[in-house]
Amino acid sequence: ILLSAFSLSLIGLVAKLGIQDMSIPSLIFFRFSSAFALYFLILVAMGRTEGMFRFKETKTQVVRVLLLLTSQYCFFYYLQKNSLLNAAALLNTGPIFLALIESKVFGRHVGISTWVGCIVGFLGAILIVQPNEGIFSSISLIGLLSGITQGAAQATAGRVAISGESH
Repeated sequence: ILLSAFSLSLIGLVAKLGIQDMSIPSLIFFRFSSAFALYFLILVAMGRTEGMFRFKETKTQVVRVLLLLTSQYCFFYYLQKNSLLNAAALLNTGPIFLALIESKVFGRHVGISTWVGCIVGFLGAILIVQPNEGIFSSISLIGLLSGITQGAAQATAGRVAISGESH
C-alpha cells in the first residue's frame, strides 16, 4: 500500500511538473508505458513471462481499461487546473465508490466496517479539498469522476479475478 501511495504521488508530481510542456495524452502514454516496462522487466527477471499474453474475459478487460483511462484523463485534467493534493484526494475517493458499486451494481454484501471506512475516507477527502461554493464546479466534478471511474475499474478488476477463479 505504501509503494502504491508513493508511486501515485510520484506520478502526480512528475505530471504536475511536466503538464506545462506535455499534452495530457502524452503524459498518460508515459504513465502507462513506464509502468508496463517496469513490470515487464520485473517479470523477466523473475522468469515469469510464460502465458503472459493469454487473455481471458476480454470484454470485461476492455471495460476496465476504458474506465481506468477515463480515470487517468480526469485526474490529469484536474491536475492541470488545480493542486496535486486536491487531485490525489479526489482520485483516492475510488474505494468509496468501489464499495458503492460492489453493493448496488453487483449486489455483493459490503460489511459495516467497510462503510465506516468509506465514511471516514470521504470526510478526510472533504477536509483536504476544503469545499466552498466552487466545489461543485464542473472542474471539481471532473476530479470526482476520476475517483468514481477508479472505483469502477477496481470493481471490474475484481469481477475478472472472481470469474478467473471459477474457471
